Amino acid sequence: MPRSVLVVDEDRDVARGLAAVFDGEGYAARYALDGLDALRLIRQCPPDLLVSDAILPGMSGVSLARRLRRSCRTAVILTSDFYADVDLPGVRFVRKPIDPDELLRVVRRLLGEVGEPSSPLVEITRSRATGRAGAGNGSPRPRGRPNQTVYK
Repeated sequence: MPRSVLVVDEDRDVARGLAAVFDGEGYAARYALDGLDALRLIRQCPPDLLVSDAILPGMSGVSLARRLRRSCRTAVILTSDFYADVDLPGVRFVRKPIDPDELLRVVRRLLGEVGEPSSPLVEITRSRATGRAGAGNGSPRPRGRPNQTVYK
C-alpha cells in the first residue's frame, strides 16, 4: 500500500503540482487549499505525511502541524518563503521556491524516521549551486529533470 501525502497550499497550481510530483513517485497524494479543508481531510483519513505552507487562510500551517503532531504520528513538512523560528519538534521546514527533487529527498529521510522518537530538527533545503537557502539569486529556476517546475 503506498504511503499517503496531503499537500496544503492556497495556490491551487502549487498544491496540484506537488501532489502530481508525489503521485509520480508512487505516493497516494491529495491536496487542500486551506487549513480547515486539510483538517477535514485529515479527520477522514490521516496521511503518512503532511506538506503544508506555513501561512494559510482559515488555519495556519503551523497551527495545523501542532494539532496534527498532538493527535497522530503523521510526519510534517512546512514550507515557507522565509525561515520561521517556530519550535515544533519533529517538523521540518523547507524554504520556497520548492525544488521537487530536494523535497523528495527530505520526504524520504523523514518517512524513514516516522515511528522513532521526535526530535526538534529543522531542515531548510539548500541550493546545490550556492549552498545558501533558496534559489540563491532570488529567482526560481528549474533544476534536475528537464522541463521540471520549481514551485513557489
